[in-house]
Amino acid sequence: MAGFAVKYKAVDGEYYDKTHLPLAGAQIGKWVKALRVIRGKGDFQQITLVDLKDGVTASEVLESAEMKAVTADMANFTDPQAVEVLRFE
Repeated sequence: MAGFAVKYKAVDGEYYDKTHLPLAGAQIGKWVKALRVIRGKGDFQQITLVDLKDGVTASEVLESAEMKAVTADMANFTDPQAVEVLRFE
């Protein structure tokens, strides 16, 4: 069973969990420029970058072809928001 950490790195360098960000239904493209999806651990870790456009909503990100491709092979993927934000605007 794979586990996924959900943390967002803000411009101040601190990491926050998703409860501290206006993601639900919000236009996260205003705050977030890219997502880093991390799968696995150690030598088996795979990192995929997903760029976001301005004005994109959280649901649009989760429904996007890029995110579907990233998560397609994750049989135990239970949290669609298990992504790490690389940077904020």
